[in-house]
Amino acid sequence: MTRKKYWILGATAAIVAVSSGAYVAMAGSSINAPPAYIVTMAEQQAKENGDPTPTGAIAVSTTRGAAMHAAAVGVVNGPTIPVWLVVLHGHFKDRHASVPAGQPLPAGHVILFTVNKRTHQIMDFGIGNRSPKLSSLGPIENFSMP
Repeated sequence: MTRKKYWILGATAAIVAVSSGAYVAMAGSSINAPPAYIVTMAEQQAKENGDPTPTGAIAVSTTRGAAMHAAAVGVVNGPTIPVWLVVLHGHFKDRHASVPAGQPLPAGHVILFTVNKRTHQIMDFGIGNRSPKLSSLGPIENFSMP
């Protein structure tokens, strides 16, 4: 799969996306936990982006289209693909981002990524500070990372 990165730079968020942009944060909770592979992927993303011990982690089982709608991203390819939407809270900086000369790396207090439930591949990724509500997406699974 060829990955394309898109940048959206603004006063409230810097977003990097693989195939599409995305940005969401938490609301509500439930007592269930996401699958182990989601927790492992969240641990990896937190470490790679500078905060191995985030203050919060949630996952929502939804579709890519619903996740992107909640993020106010717009139209995406594959809106019916079942995904896990994962949101981490902490202090993050995307040290692997490719930015124009003189521009800062994307940084913020929220990481968001979607994971295709069938392939277990990350489809969308973003770092920023906005926290849209997720309550319309269904049960929110809080989880912790070691």
